[in-house]
Amino acid sequence: LFSLSFGASSLVVYASLLNGATLCLPNLKRRGVAALAAWLDAERITMAHSVPGVWRALLGQPVPAGRLGTLRTFD
Repeated sequence: LFSLSFGASSLVVYASLLNGATLCLPNLKRRGVAALAAWLDAERITMAHSVPGVWRALLGQPVPAGRLGTLRTFD
């Protein structure tokens, strides 16, 4: 959930792929943060990495009951 030009993104991308994880990259510019909770559910995301501003924006919105059910950890 951060730009691939962000330095720390390469660590997350390569560590994920080398450990057999599937990468799902949302386009926040097109969809916006408002649709992020639905996207995380639709893709059944279990672990998410992002910059703090994205999490603040997501958690500043009401999340319907039952959303983010598969998300186990985020940082």
